[in-house]
Amino acid sequence: MTHDVTLYMSNESAPSLTARLMLEHKRIDHTCKHLMVGPHAFAMPPRGFEMMTVPAMRISGRPVQGSRVISRALDEIQFQPPLFPADPQRRQGGRRGRTARRGAAGRRAAHRALRRPA
Repeated sequence: MTHDVTLYMSNESAPSLTARLMLEHKRIDHTCKHLMVGPHAFAMPPRGFEMMTVPAMRISGRPVQGSRVISRALDEIQFQPPLFPADPQRRQGGRRGRTARRGAAGRRAAHRALRRPA
């Protein structure tokens, strides 16, 4: 079953870039709506989203917002390839290790990866 997926994002937002990378990893066809930082907050409620933040996604009409919620929703609609290990302990380990990789250097690396020509 195919799903109509639209990602509302800002290129300056690391979570938005993460959501885009999740879609690309799963090879899910999607549309990106790039929003300006600042005014994006006022654009979200009229689009049916509860929060004023990005990333936000509409999956077959259903609003989904926040990186973790988006990752779960993507695994629901298309399990393969999975975003997280099946083993609960390995899944927890990935979440703990994430804090060490955060920071400006990690965001710059993700941003560079998205800007590379295909």
